[in-house]
Amino acid sequence: MLKDLILYLYDKELSRAEVEVFLLMACGYTYQEVADLRCCALKTVKYHITGINSKLKIVGRKGILKIIITIFLPDLKNQIINYLYSHKENVDRLLWSSKLGED
Repeated sequence: MLKDLILYLYDKELSRAEVEVFLLMACGYTYQEVADLRCCALKTVKYHITGINSKLKIVGRKGILKIIITIFLPDLKNQIINYLYSHKENVDRLLWSSKLGED
């Protein structure tokens, strides 16, 4: 799913720096935390946010989350359901041992 998200962002012509900022913002980091993690100025992060907003036609963190929820979350939901059904015995054992305090 992450690979699909990154490919989607590159298809929308985001730069590598914009993709990194998008992903960090999607993880809930503040502008200042993104700047610290990327070892750049806060002003640089804001510049990349402007580019992201323009290229994706969104506004801020809410727009970032909307993209993830509407485009990529349904696929994640299907992956989780498929995993649970294909590993039913392991999931049942994990759930029951947790309920019984046997973990």
